[in-house]
Amino acid sequence: MNTFSEIDHPADLALRVFAHTIAGLFKTALEGMYFLIFNQKILLSVDCDKKTTALSFQGQNHEDLLIDWLSELNYKLEVEKKVAIYCKSLKIKEISGDIAVNAHLVFKDLNELKLVPVQEIKAVTYHQMDIKKETTGFSTVIVFDV
Repeated sequence: MNTFSEIDHPADLALRVFAHTIAGLFKTALEGMYFLIFNQKILLSVDCDKKTTALSFQGQNHEDLLIDWLSELNYKLEVEKKVAIYCKSLKIKEISGDIAVNAHLVFKDLNELKLVPVQEIKAVTYHQMDIKKETTGFSTVIVFDV
């Protein structure tokens, strides 16, 4: 089971995230970030037939990509007022020594969803970020600057 839980941090917000696959870790991290922002679950678990938006990132390691992934989705929320409500696909693979993330997400306008953020996230940080391969999956801690 993919999970996230809020952990105490003296000045910022932090999550501990676990998933069976690395792609699952990215999706679960997004669910956790949205939970911190809205204090409720946002991503749908059922298929959605709406138009998808493609997001692609490339980097040297999974930590860089996870930060880029969450930072871009936080930007879409803060600036474009768009919330990802469904992740149609999320693939992570190695390409010429780098790692690439390719995702297709369904977004909705924040106002259309009638959601009010209870917390603003200024940045996703590298502090305590270390994606670990465990016997049953992957885990990491993510610290958000608020």
